Amino acid sequence: MYQTPIKAIVGLGNPTPQFHQTRHNIGHTCVDLLASQKNLTFLTGQFLDMVEWRLPERTIILGKSRTYMNQSGSAILRLMAKYNVAPEEITIVYDDMDLPLGKLRIKKQGGSGGHRGLGSIIDTVGTNDFPRLRLGIGHPVKDDPVDHVLGLFTKKEIKCVDQIVQLGAEALDSMCSYGIDVAMNRYNGEEVTQ
Repeated sequence: MYQTPIKAIVGLGNPTPQFHQTRHNIGHTCVDLLASQKNLTFLTGQFLDMVEWRLPERTIILGKSRTYMNQSGSAILRLMAKYNVAPEEITIVYDDMDLPLGKLRIKKQGGSGGHRGLGSIIDTVGTNDFPRLRLGIGHPVKDDPVDHVLGLFTKKEIKCVDQIVQLGAEALDSMCSYGIDVAMNRYNGEEVTQ
C-alpha cells in the first residue's frame, strides 16, 4: 500500500526562553534531539527555525515553531507555501495530556483533542489529515491544565522525559525511513516507566 512520504517534521512549542523546558515544549525538545543526532543545526526564521535533513532519496525539513502555541497554524501555512508541501506530508510533534508521561503514540490523522496548537493548525490549514507524534505529559491531578502544560517537569520526571524524547526521535527516524505503518507497529506500544 502506497504511503505519502514525510517531507517535513515540525515540533510545536512556545518560542521564548521561559518556556523552553516546559511540558508544552516537549515537541521542540524531540525535534532538537533528532537534529542533534543527525549533526544538524537550526537556522532561525520568523515563523520557524528550520534545517534540511538530506536522506539519499529526499530532503526532509525539520522545524520548530516560533509562533506561540495557539498560533501554530500560521507557521505550518508558511512552511507549506515555502516548500510546496501538503498537510499529509508534514508530521507534527507535540505534548499530549491525554497520554501518561512516558507514552507516545503515532497517528495518521485525527482531531485536536483540545490541544490549542493542533487546533490552530487544523483551523488554519483546513484539514486534520496530517500525521502526528503525540508525546505523553500526563494529566494534572490537582493543577489547572494551563499551569500543568506551562510548568516544568519535576526532578522525578526528568529521566522519563529524556527517555521518551529519545524514543520519539527514534520513531520519527523510523517514520521517515520505513513509513508510518512500520513506525506505528514498532512504537505505539512502547512506554517508558518512571
